Amino acid sequence: MVIFEKWNNDAHSSYTAYEQRGDHGTDHRTLTYGLPGGDAEFKPYRPVKFGD
Repeated sequence: MVIFEKWNNDAHSSYTAYEQRGDHGTDHRTLTYGLPGGDAEFKPYRPVKFGD
């Protein structure tokens, strides 16, 4: 799972996010998932509604 934090530049060519990876735990790092030239295996999900 990746949680977007911020864009790293005005061109939006990378972003900083929190990422959880299996047994590795949580990282805070620069990513390109979902961007042109980024990882093709990215599957975005955006919850429509939060709450009970």
